[in-house]
Amino acid sequence: MIPLQGLFHFMKIMDLAQSTTEVVDMFQVLSDIDGVERIVEDTLNIKNGLNYAQFLEALLMIAHLKTKQAGGSPENATEFTNIYKETLEGIFSNQLFDISKRVQADPLLEKVFNEENNKVFFEHQIMLQAVFDKFALNRMNTYKELHKDGFIEVLRDSEILILPRKLEAEKPTKGKAGKSKGAKDEEARKAEEAKKAELDKKENVQLFEEADAMAAIEKVCSFEHNMMNFYGFLEALIRISEVYPFSTEQLATELTQQGSKVDFLCAKFENKFGADIMQKFE
Repeated sequence: MIPLQGLFHFMKIMDLAQSTTEVVDMFQVLSDIDGVERIVEDTLNIKNGLNYAQFLEALLMIAHLKTKQAGGSPENATEFTNIYKETLEGIFSNQLFDISKRVQADPLLEKVFNEENNKVFFEHQIMLQAVFDKFALNRMNTYKELHKDGFIEVLRDSEILILPRKLEAEKPTKGKAGKSKGAKDEEARKAEEAKKAELDKKENVQLFEEADAMAAIEKVCSFEHNMMNFYGFLEALIRISEVYPFSTEQLATELTQQGSKVDFLCAKFENKFGADIMQKFE
């Protein structure tokens, strides 16, 4: 079974639709397939998805629709059949089906199709679906997409972003009676040294701010540059994991496996959002 998020993502990747509006309008035609509902709010639920036979029928219907858009008329059976055949062959010969060619254009996609990373996503799938559903927008009552600003909000809420911390201003303290000027000067010197040490520690921390996260997910998008579907959401996590400033110690001890970086981010989500938002998907 393929969930509708997967079908819509496929239509985007294969260049079968150019906008959210087009893919939803096209889905209204595909809903004529036996067993496919016309209005679907939960596009992540596999029960609302398509089996293999329905998926193949969907491709045939898309080719039929595009034949009409190309000017083919069923009244002229020969011409329509020729256009339909060319359209269908064009879908199946699309070079975007070849993952290796897509990886050549964007090498990081190799991590997206990595078995270990996908195993991590499978282990956390209910939680990831719940987080996406919580922050995503319901486009045209059917297709949920997450705004990139919403994704940054998820990173901020789960404390994945590493933001600069402001030191609180020290409040002046009154000296105790009888304390000599030399003692007060020594206390002031120690306080100043402690403050400098804190500043030095802060400067050694490698930050990961909103702009860094946005730059990392630059290539991730649905039909609009600032939107992502569920599979774009997963890809964004992988791209974040590849540039995240993990410590040398973490990389040497905790994060030695390919999927461990993504698992680290998923654990952050788990700790922040917990089981309360997962009940809908269980």
